[in-house]
Amino acid sequence: MDMLSSRSYLEMSQEQEAKISLNSSEINRRPSGPQASGIDQPTNENSDPSVKRGRPRAEAKDASAIEIRRAQRTYRLKKETTIQNLRSRVHLLEQTIEKVANLLDGAYCDSVVHLNEDPTLQPSVDYLARTRELILAEF
Repeated sequence: MDMLSSRSYLEMSQEQEAKISLNSSEINRRPSGPQASGIDQPTNENSDPSVKRGRPRAEAKDASAIEIRRAQRTYRLKKETTIQNLRSRVHLLEQTIEKVANLLDGAYCDSVVHLNEDPTLQPSVDYLARTRELILAEF
């Protein structure tokens, strides 16, 4: 089992510092430029500087855009569902109005037949006729 003394520890740390300084000086001495890096740079000076090489970073901006699109899709689907429900509700209400108009028409025809027998029914017959006209005018 080797025991390190403080002196040997200091000597080792000095050797490591020397290696680090050598490595950093080698890095500084490397030639710069497109040929030295080994990466093909575009040679055309008129190339678009806004286009960057490599995969674009996934940023928070992208995540918020995704979240906004998701919210818009949800809103659109909810709106379409509401419109379909309202259309079916309108269809049912139109059928109900048509049934009521038919019932009033039948009551009016019966009243006209009985009007010949009892002339005091005239206000009721007129009321049925006006009610039927109002319902059909809205339809």
